[in-house]
Amino acid sequence: MFEYEHYYQLIKTGCINKATEYRASFVPNYLYKFISLSSDISLNNKKLKTLENSSIWLSSYTQLNDPYELSGMYIDIDKLTRLGYQANDIDYLQRLFEGLKNTMYIASFTDSMTNNLPMWAHYANNHKGFCVKYLVKNKLSIRNVIYESQRIQMARTLEGYIQMDRQHINEEIEARNTFYSILISEIFNLKHISWHSENEYRLLYPSEEVSSTGFEVSLDEVGLEISEVYSGYKCSPDYQCKLDNICSVLGVKHYRCNLSDTEYIVFE
Repeated sequence: MFEYEHYYQLIKTGCINKATEYRASFVPNYLYKFISLSSDISLNNKKLKTLENSSIWLSSYTQLNDPYELSGMYIDIDKLTRLGYQANDIDYLQRLFEGLKNTMYIASFTDSMTNNLPMWAHYANNHKGFCVKYLVKNKLSIRNVIYESQRIQMARTLEGYIQMDRQHINEEIEARNTFYSILISEIFNLKHISWHSENEYRLLYPSEEVSSTGFEVSLDEVGLEISEVYSGYKCSPDYQCKLDNICSVLGVKHYRCNLSDTEYIVFE
């Protein structure tokens, strides 16, 4: 089991490579992404084209379904004020914080498919969509989501970040700056504990390309490879046929899910 405290201590002691390798060691070899097919034919065709192109859609955080997305950490303005920081310092941090969020794009996955009935219902519009199984070729690009019961205030972390930012760069300062930068980057991996059943893993893709929705990128670029495709048991014959054709071109298997007569699973 991934232990965040151990990961944190590795970062704190400057063992950045070990921390990165430790986190990557808990990323599964295969991850699954559920994709809906709705009444919007144009959008459905776009999703199928993305699959056909061996690409993946990366979303802006504003397009995700959690109203607290990227808000697991927050800036405690009152505490920073009590610490003596001026309004311009706090304004700088708020702009820095928003800038980080607006330049990170996300694709979400989970680690199971066959008996994951809530994921089929919520993200494949009640089994009418499909699920893609990916081989993870670059585990360093994937992060496991950490679930917490409370949001984390960032006054002390940001205080340290400001102090490092104002000092001349040397080896020690650079290491400390890396420490605070990594802590701040955890905003991309925190969610409320009520989401824990999704067991989410994330592909994080920083980009200076600003988009209010997101964009498509090649799977090769992000270290993923399509392994198999599964259509939901309510997926229409027309879309099942289209998935058959796409998978034939890609050289991967397409399975059509069915409800089990004896177990709570949709694929055997």
